Amino acid sequence: MIDTEARWEQARRLLHDESLKPEDRAAGLILLLYAQPGQARSTALFKLTTDLPAALLARMLGIHISVAVAWQRASSGDWTGYAADIGRRPEPHR
Repeated sequence: MIDTEARWEQARRLLHDESLKPEDRAAGLILLLYAQPGQARSTALFKLTTDLPAALLARMLGIHISVAVAWQRASSGDWTGYAADIGRRPEPHR
């Protein structure tokens, strides 16, 4: 497992190092982006569910809304009052 900064450093190298074969660069980027350890990936997903409304999460990740809602419930994230909170905000002065 590598830390975030090391992951970004490797991603930058794969994006810009033309001495590597393109197929190796692409494969390396896919691994860096998607092959995170199960626990780290789950933690990141559950963190997202507490930070975002289910509808936005579903759209961003390309998952069904019912899956996003289930993740949100599992992580104890509650966005039921989100629209009401936005509606109560004062309009910015122009």
